[in-house]
Amino acid sequence: MSISSQVAARCCRQIVRPSAASLRLSSSTYLSQRTRRWQSTEAEAAAPVNPKISQIVDQISTLTLLETADLVATLKSRLNIPDLPVGGFAMAGGAAPAAAPAEEEEAAPAAQEKTLFNLKLESIDAASKAKVIKEIKSLLGLSLVDSKKFVESVPKVLKESVPKEDAEKIIETLKAVGAKAIMDTPQPSAARSPSVRRAEAAQKRPQQPRATNTYTEDGLLKTPAQGDLAQRLRFLDSASKTLHQEARRYGGVTVDHATFVRIARELFNTAYMHPPAGQLVLRISDDVDEVFRIGYHIGTSDMGFKEWVLAACSLAGARVPVLYQTARYLTITERRGTEVRQTAVIDRLEELGRTSNDPRALQLLAQVQGRRGKYTQALELMEAVLARIQPAKSAPRGAEQSYLISEVMETPWRVYAWLKERTGDAMGADEVMRSAALEFEDPRALQDHASLLMREMDLEGYEEGMSKAASSGDAMACLKLANFYYLTSKGWFPRRGVKVSEGENAKAIPRASRTVDPAKPVEEKKPGALGRFFWFLSADVKSHVEYRKLAMDWYELAVKHGNSRAALLLAIIEREDGNYEAAWELFWSSRTADAKEFMPTSQDELLKVWRDETFRPEVPLQLLDL
Repeated sequence: MSISSQVAARCCRQIVRPSAASLRLSSSTYLSQRTRRWQSTEAEAAAPVNPKISQIVDQISTLTLLETADLVATLKSRLNIPDLPVGGFAMAGGAAPAAAPAEEEEAAPAAQEKTLFNLKLESIDAASKAKVIKEIKSLLGLSLVDSKKFVESVPKVLKESVPKEDAEKIIETLKAVGAKAIMDTPQPSAARSPSVRRAEAAQKRPQQPRATNTYTEDGLLKTPAQGDLAQRLRFLDSASKTLHQEARRYGGVTVDHATFVRIARELFNTAYMHPPAGQLVLRISDDVDEVFRIGYHIGTSDMGFKEWVLAACSLAGARVPVLYQTARYLTITERRGTEVRQTAVIDRLEELGRTSNDPRALQLLAQVQGRRGKYTQALELMEAVLARIQPAKSAPRGAEQSYLISEVMETPWRVYAWLKERTGDAMGADEVMRSAALEFEDPRALQDHASLLMREMDLEGYEEGMSKAASSGDAMACLKLANFYYLTSKGWFPRRGVKVSEGENAKAIPRASRTVDPAKPVEEKKPGALGRFFWFLSADVKSHVEYRKLAMDWYELAVKHGNSRAALLLAIIEREDGNYEAAWELFWSSRTADAKEFMPTSQDELLKVWRDETFRPEVPLQLLDL
């Protein structure tokens, strides 16, 4: 193996996480900390608190997460409160204060005196976008993805009914990182509970299914962009130099500043007034690819505008939008199970394939032909594609140089293997995946090839291939490699470098319930006298404890990449080691239904057994996918 798996795990872990403490902090804990920070002034302005209550609150605030959960369970038992299912635990913090509506109603007269304000994020400095996202993440307790979406949808209400002193502090904090926020006096309205406000906010999020009358059948926007045109133009005027510098450095833009501003301004004026059309782009410039690069760069904070740019530039024949929209259309039709029609974008794709011989265009044309059942023509196109591509040592810069323009586009070897399978050539499909794994080291191809090696019980080959895929940052590969090491530590597989006894009885025998713990571990051969004498030759053979530690390292990496099942499995291992607090936070942060198969289904039952060393949950073997 070209790289030690243990070294790779530790190197990757250092890259993706600044410290182990960041993993241990669940989202719910973080949110509560931020909430306490910005509500401190609000609490001081309230009526004097009963000293007895204040003392109890001070004592509770010193409890750990698990001790707090124990307290809640004890109160429920003492006060005879009905039990809640596991799914309700995450909402317990928001549903507890029954007197909240009354308090909000009492605060209404104060709102008339303009002591409460709505805080609105008005604009951001493009050069400070990363800092603003980080501050919004801390302020609202959102995930990094949701924080990015929030910032990209400005202007947007940040907080409602905030005391003036707190609002001014937040405004100053945001100003320091390059964002502009303003205070608006809230309109008098009936008091709403926090749960109602959360439900309303969820309805306003731009994550709802797109309206059928807004997009065409092939996924193109067919309405003008929505938003404040004047605000967009002001943003362009204030940040044009920074935007131009970034576009030239990272976005592949080649025009000078004056041309950049002219094209950007015309794009804004056109997009907010007219539906997407190819002629509108051609009126701005004959270089439709340059128009797209500029439009996509200046539309960072406006997804509706970016959709308009994608649609209009693809209809004008710009290369990257045509490729992207076709790949997205193929994904949409496959998910819906509908046929691939001859759309305007596919017409542009065929023209692009004839004039440029772009291998990405040829691949998408092959996918279109394959979806229509024309496998022979599709295979010919894919063979031309594979002849035009080669592995690269340096990462491509931008969509023009990158083969996979986005996550919606399939790798060429997967398309070729799919066509081979359709024509009955399974061996040819396996050979394609082998080439993609060994020559191109594609993470998904490496995983597929490793699965083939596992069927042949080539454990060293599986470990090497999956290690390469996991080292690239692929979350699923990290999870599978961790599963492999964990099963090795349990005795399902022999340790690498150790011979296995002969015969069927030497194999690991599963329990009747198919759990992770085998009834009989795999039988390894003990070294003979000569082997014991030359023990240093096998010094690299890892113990079962070391394989368990490797599994924890890779589970931790998978968690950092957002894999919920990895968080669940790591929680089980941490609990076995007696790290109850860390395990508890990992367990609740996993938010996966997998736990229902082998763990108690209510919070109270789970708390009773969580610190019980005799409780050993039997993890189903099916959860450890290889």
